[in-house]
Amino acid sequence: MKRMGSFLVLGLCAAVLCSGASCSSNASGDTNSEDATYAEQHAYHVCEGVFAYSTPVAVGSDQFANNQSLILGDAVMESSNGSTWQATSVHFISAVEPGTSHEMIYLTYTKAGGQPEEMIVAPNTCFLLTDGSLKYASHLTIADQIRMANGGAASVGAISAKLCSDGVVAIRVTPSFDTASDKYLNYNGLVSTEYFFDQW
Repeated sequence: MKRMGSFLVLGLCAAVLCSGASCSSNASGDTNSEDATYAEQHAYHVCEGVFAYSTPVAVGSDQFANNQSLILGDAVMESSNGSTWQATSVHFISAVEPGTSHEMIYLTYTKAGGQPEEMIVAPNTCFLLTDGSLKYASHLTIADQIRMANGGAASVGAISAKLCSDGVVAIRVTPSFDTASDKYLNYNGLVSTEYFFDQW
């Protein structure tokens, strides 16, 4: 996968991964010790796949659930190429509850034949474009076309960076953090990467 652009979000990385001495806590309050150990031993400078509360995630064929409602083991739809989808289980999920402000990207997009919609994502969240490249949300332009899970395209509209205190959620289906992610998730029909952090 080819990523385009870069944007540092150290604060958001730390907020999602660690809270004091407790790292990688999941939605049910438990801690994945393997992920916590990895988090404690590495430094990160880029987070990907972080979305605001109430972002729909595909959990079945034409079925969606709000991201903050998911817990470990729940089924979501994943893909290795952005076009062929299958059910898999959530391996890692972490959330920052509403009240803490983060700089987020407010992305307006329009699906073919539809009305403009808005999605709130972290600046480094990557979207798969129709040309096969990946692009950070912070670098999207109105000329970009985001690939949809059904094979269509969504046109990018307005893009702005604002503080958001609605809460954020990160989801990962790949069991290990040792390798770069090659999995996509379906967020409200748009193809985006699962949660991942690049090491320093």
